[in-house]
Amino acid sequence: MRTTVIALSMLLAPSVWSANTDLFSLSLEELTNLKVTAQKRTERLQDVPLSIALMPRDNVLGANLLRVEDISHLDVSAVFDKRISFNKSSLKIRGVGTLVFGAGVEPSVATFVDGVVMSRGGAGLDDLPDLERVELLRGPQSVLFGKNASAGAIHIITRAPNRDESEHSLGIRLTDDDEYRLNFDSSGPLSSELAYRFSAYNREYQGNVENVYSGNTLNGENTWGVRGKLLWGITDDLDVLFQVDYAVQDTSNGVRVLRSSSDFVLTDPAAAGVQGTPGTAGQITGITGSQDNNKVNLDREPHNDSESAGVGVEINWQWQGYNLTSISSVRSWKQRNDRDNDQTQLPFSLGQQENRDVDWYSQELRIASPLEGKVDYLAGVYYYYADNLDRSGDDRTLSNSPYLVDYNLAENRIENTNAAIFGQLNVHPNKKLTLFSGLRFLKDDVDVELSRVANTHNNSYVDNGALLSSRDVDNLKNSASHTKLIGKAGVQYQLADSVSGYVSFSRGFKGAAFNTSFKFDSHLFLTEEPVDPEQSDSYELGLRSFLWDQRLQLNATLHYTSFDGLHLTVRDLENNRNVLGSIPRVISKGVEIDFLAWLSDSVSIQGGFGYLDARYEDFTNANCYSRQTVEQGCQILAGGNVQDLSGHRLAQAPEWKMIFGGKYLFGVDQYLQVNWRAQSDTYLDAAGSPEAIQAGYGVVDVSIGAVSKRYSGRLFVENLFDKQYVSGTTINGNAGGDLIMHVLPRDFERHFGAELKFHF
Repeated sequence: MRTTVIALSMLLAPSVWSANTDLFSLSLEELTNLKVTAQKRTERLQDVPLSIALMPRDNVLGANLLRVEDISHLDVSAVFDKRISFNKSSLKIRGVGTLVFGAGVEPSVATFVDGVVMSRGGAGLDDLPDLERVELLRGPQSVLFGKNASAGAIHIITRAPNRDESEHSLGIRLTDDDEYRLNFDSSGPLSSELAYRFSAYNREYQGNVENVYSGNTLNGENTWGVRGKLLWGITDDLDVLFQVDYAVQDTSNGVRVLRSSSDFVLTDPAAAGVQGTPGTAGQITGITGSQDNNKVNLDREPHNDSESAGVGVEINWQWQGYNLTSISSVRSWKQRNDRDNDQTQLPFSLGQQENRDVDWYSQELRIASPLEGKVDYLAGVYYYYADNLDRSGDDRTLSNSPYLVDYNLAENRIENTNAAIFGQLNVHPNKKLTLFSGLRFLKDDVDVELSRVANTHNNSYVDNGALLSSRDVDNLKNSASHTKLIGKAGVQYQLADSVSGYVSFSRGFKGAAFNTSFKFDSHLFLTEEPVDPEQSDSYELGLRSFLWDQRLQLNATLHYTSFDGLHLTVRDLENNRNVLGSIPRVISKGVEIDFLAWLSDSVSIQGGFGYLDARYEDFTNANCYSRQTVEQGCQILAGGNVQDLSGHRLAQAPEWKMIFGGKYLFGVDQYLQVNWRAQSDTYLDAAGSPEAIQAGYGVVDVSIGAVSKRYSGRLFVENLFDKQYVSGTTINGNAGGDLIMHVLPRDFERHFGAELKFHF
């Protein structure tokens, strides 16, 4: 592979290249007129009174970002929390995202692709093929985007068909740690009325975790997908866009790695029917847990697979200056995963599956008035229906006692209906002042039905042992319905020709949640009342400016958001158990600064700084973390152990984060680009375990390349200084555990690569 990379580098002949066209090298006029659709209409970025991280296509590719999770590399407010499966992983904005996972809980940060919401957060965690741009909207976006955007929204926009000329490209990516990617794009007119776009990709990566049991490499990916678009220009004012996409992920992604070897006895191997001496996790596996560990010893290798598909129709009609838009979509997403939950080479956990099928339909119809005049508005209606079938649970799990437990969650069905009327009004008393307001009236219904089989057999290692007990449940039902009016309001003022400011208030909403998970010896949580919806109130003070003869774009935002009823696992002292609950109050506040500057005709810099103070304001019944003592704040009570986390920082919410990118154009054709991101210490565990702290770190990526009309390519190195860090932790209680484990990001170790693209 290293030979291949070197060979590709020889193809980058300087004489054939011309200047790159990413955000670094835009002209001043192009920069000042960057467009976004953050308010569901095309507007100039600097005119939108929102905190937006705009990531154009070439910026994403230039930063070596391949997947949705990598978006956090380009934004100071975003952090990706990587877990053992797609549905458990999430992107957090300003310290807040999904803190508890399950089929009955929606994400707090909504993901949209071409205007269509992804029903579950995991459904949006995919590669970024044929990308046009990403708009990351910080803070609550529930008025215009609705659904589950109580903490923010990520809008991924793919490229549209080219009506004017044909364009085709074939790209290849290779790295020295066994990753390759092929992608093909084709677009152009078919007639005076029809234009198409087609894209396809395939990427394979072996992984960066060694399984000493099998000698295989884990935490890798094999992904592929296709996307097709057909644009029909019926008249000059009426367009219809047909879309279809399909993607598959076959991965061992999210494999958990021992972080702490522990100083207590894990379990007796004899309970699993094998010989061995009781010992710690490190002694049994032969692996020393540490923050830099990238090895496991598993007799069952994990898999984490998904399949997504969608069909959509978007209609745009311009009528006397008004824009009418209809977006219809039918989508499905399937996840299949299994893991070795005992985290050893011993046969304790014989199955730990989480299988999920989600089908959903959404329809949005809206009208946008002309932007000229004293008043303009946008109004619409929205309907959404999702059917979620979740099959998950422990399958044949050997416990510490001599019993074999067959535990299956056979069918857990959740139906969600959301209907809304929404609108935003802008009033312009004069050329400098804008008053804006918005409302959304919604109705959110959730219906849940659960069936399960849970049997306990004797004989620790015989499948047909005598049945000791059965706790089967069939068609247990519950439901929740909420009607809500939410809104936003603010003032925007043009302070100077190239400087504007705004102050705003917005309210976010996320629907009711159900606890659909349980242990075989616990109560049925579904019989209880659902957890009330989340509500978020956000205040922003923003400055948008061009300075230094418009060679410096400088944007700054002060933000303060309170979350009431944030969904999280809490301790039920009355029944001595952990349950899905809510935190009375969480506060997230801070500042975000984004900049882009030309220091000379050949040198440009881009980046940002974020300061964040995200804390539990009121959280008195939090779970104690693993092996927390009384001296460390754990209260030993009759109903269980709890701690008071009021005032404690949230997980995955670093106090500060910095991003810096510099680009140097040498000659006429080539460039050198350096990207650096750094952040402070952060807790990776919601309970605040000191063993689950990620120390502050910085990562440097470097690339050199060039581009022309026929070819483009670059050489790159990721994590130049080989700085190890992790992107999430988890605590395992199986087989006597309480083990602290972590999952590794793609750039856990330094790697080199090359990309070459042919345009024809």
